[in-house]
Amino acid sequence: MNEESTDRPPAKSRSWIKWVVLGCGGLVVLGVLAAAAILFVAFGALKRSDVYREAVDRARSHPDVVTALGDPVEPGWFVSGSVNVSGPSGEASLAIPLEGPAGEGTLYVEATKEAGTWRYHTLEVAVEGGGPRIDLLGTILASEETAVPGPAAPREVAGEPAPGVAPGPRIDRIVFGLGGDEALETGDRFPAGVPRIYAGVEFFDLDADDEVAHLWYRDGEKVSEQVLAVGDVAEGEAVPPAGWLTLHLDYEEGYPPGEYRVDVWLDGRRVQRGTFRVE
Repeated sequence: MNEESTDRPPAKSRSWIKWVVLGCGGLVVLGVLAAAAILFVAFGALKRSDVYREAVDRARSHPDVVTALGDPVEPGWFVSGSVNVSGPSGEASLAIPLEGPAGEGTLYVEATKEAGTWRYHTLEVAVEGGGPRIDLLGTILASEETAVPGPAAPREVAGEPAPGVAPGPRIDRIVFGLGGDEALETGDRFPAGVPRIYAGVEFFDLDADDEVAHLWYRDGEKVSEQVLAVGDVAEGEAVPPAGWLTLHLDYEEGYPPGEYRVDVWLDGRRVQRGTFRVE
């Protein structure tokens, strides 16, 4: 009797399984490489855009960003969003990771391109770990020379623009206070229950046709949006080359406690942001 066992097939009969496994593995590797190549091309296109480079340069040179993240500040690889350009027009919406020796963050960019020039609607850095975002838009129009040195009263005639600040319609700073147009008690903390808080904004070279919008937020939620024409505020008189606009928001029951933010827009673009606290 032949005692050779026939329970197991010869080894060669299983060799096709090995080749199938190797073939599937190769397809997976090729798929991963193809996806990586697509991402590489997409990220590269975003990083080559002028709006990306300009936004990153502003973030890297901003003193508050350097303080929060450390020096040097470098952009990360996995930028997300889109940049669409057609001739002199375009739109951009980007989230750019940033990192430095002291921390990490994300640069958020919302911009439109008009007549070949990018106009930023959002340009701010969210630092990992929380805290208020660092707004980069204010530094585009306001230099260190135009920073508020101390309390200032709206309607007080301002001086000439600081050296190096480009001429043209602009709003350079914003202060908050109580008391009215004549003499504000300025600050960034106010008691709960006050019925009105003023925002005084310093302007240069505004025309009667210019529109100023002020949006008020409490704890991140918008509570008011108002738009005024500079000519209406001047009430038929000539608009001075420099001065203050007094904006305000009323609460009939008094201001509730919270973190408040005011965004000021000039002719459709945000030019200043200020914050204060009610407690």
